[in-house]
Amino acid sequence: MWANTLPEDGCMRVFIRKEIKNKNRQELPVFYRVNDAIYLAYWNYLKEQKSFFGNETFVYIMPHIRPIDIDSEVDYKWAEILIKN
Repeated sequence: MWANTLPEDGCMRVFIRKEIKNKNRQELPVFYRVNDAIYLAYWNYLKEQKSFFGNETFVYIMPHIRPIDIDSEVDYKWAEILIKN
């Protein structure tokens, strides 16, 4: 709930919604995000929905430390550290 898009001028005037402004993180509802770690689907379902997301798409909630996007050298090094330890 503390995330949003920014306008071109970078102004945060309406970045945080009024109903959550000045609340502690612990007071907010739990939000989830797609992490691109796992997608499983039958071919027919993909063909029918034209997407992974549809009426019969369900979530697998994983610990926040599990998914690692390796998009940079720093990400790769972090993954190496986690594997070694």
